[in-house]
Amino acid sequence: MARCVDPSPCLNGGTCHQSNGEILCLCPAGFSGPRWADNVNDCLDPSVCLNGGICIDGINNFTCTYYGYQGERCETKINHCLLDPCQNGGTCFDRYGGFVWQCVCGFSGNECQFEMSSRMLGDDPSVLSATVMESCAPESCQNGGICSSNMESGIKCLCLPGFSGSRCQKGSQRLSQRKPARPIRNASTHQGPCLKNGTCLNQLNAFQCQCPNGFLGESRRLFTGFVPDNGTCVDQVANYTCVCPAEFMGRHCEQEFDACASLPCKNGASCITTRPQSNFYCECLPGFEGMYCENNIDECFSVQCVDGKQCFDLINGYECRCPVGFTGSYQCYCRPGFSGDNCNLEFDECLSHPCQNNGTCNNLINGYECVCSPGFTGKDCDININECESNPCKNNGACVDGNAVYSCICLAGFTGLRCEINIDECESSPCLYYGLCLDGIN
Repeated sequence: MARCVDPSPCLNGGTCHQSNGEILCLCPAGFSGPRWADNVNDCLDPSVCLNGGICIDGINNFTCTYYGYQGERCETKINHCLLDPCQNGGTCFDRYGGFVWQCVCGFSGNECQFEMSSRMLGDDPSVLSATVMESCAPESCQNGGICSSNMESGIKCLCLPGFSGSRCQKGSQRLSQRKPARPIRNASTHQGPCLKNGTCLNQLNAFQCQCPNGFLGESRRLFTGFVPDNGTCVDQVANYTCVCPAEFMGRHCEQEFDACASLPCKNGASCITTRPQSNFYCECLPGFEGMYCENNIDECFSVQCVDGKQCFDLINGYECRCPVGFTGSYQCYCRPGFSGDNCNLEFDECLSHPCQNNGTCNNLINGYECVCSPGFTGKDCDININECESNPCKNNGACVDGNAVYSCICLAGFTGLRCEINIDECESSPCLYYGLCLDGIN
């Protein structure tokens, strides 16, 4: 008879329980098997790690790791420029796993931390002038190259993929514009210098590599993909893929992201983007509903057909028909607001233009609603609101009603929009020889 003894038959911290001559192992999370000896593989789901992350299984957990990304599932690209590593006004450019920098004129170093002073360059003004000329300027590197400079070697250009030369002046960003490999002098074809299954062509005192599709260079593979302005280019054999940030889209990340570009709205609905462009909503045509207007509204839901007929749902309507295998005549008695042989036509109560005084008519089922212009009210906007009803004029002023406005006719001696101001007849100083003026009414 099996028993729970020491050492316990349950592995990996499982708790042993004995019942009816049998043992039962209660296991901690992350293990399985009869004795809970097997560690459950939490990496079985291939989508657990994002952006190509590698999943490392743990005990009831997992760890995702990939160069240039961070987060529990490698969902966040590391931006090394957030720490502002470049000093003295240098510009930081983020790259996978690190960063590069471009120093302003007069500074150099790995983080633009060294100032290039005249004492470092010597007392000769011509040397100083020449050194300043060799400092980085906007035109120092071409084709988007990143410039750096130091005392020893002067200007160096870090070229974007697809460009070369001391100033990045050679090459092209397009796959279709490739330069042939240059012959290397004093080389032998017997050494197999061409990589990636390239074909070596023997020449006089030289050789040339004929590269397969997707490769170029004298003897090594070079990146030949398109360099996007906003995304990250991932090189492939004879192809490339642009990984766009959230705010861009397109083959080369050249378009601002538009949530409606994938046509998410169904059944002829209009897709409306909201700011930011990553959000949208669908305006459905009559007869459809749902987030994507994917559901046809069942107009038969509340319909009871008479004479044994069955209700057939249509687009924004319904019909009462005889069951399959039966025929016969029928007459439809429509609910108020509907008409037609099958009551499939909604009557538009606004056709008679019931709203007066420029009111706007909204059609309802078996009714209508008028939205009145300012100054009018009533079901048909036929009542002019009397703005004088509240007696807005002061000091016995006479009120004249208008459309959404009023005006006051003041008695002599008063003024103002509401006749609330007593005119000061003493303002003109009518009393001579220091006489005292006492203002009255008019």
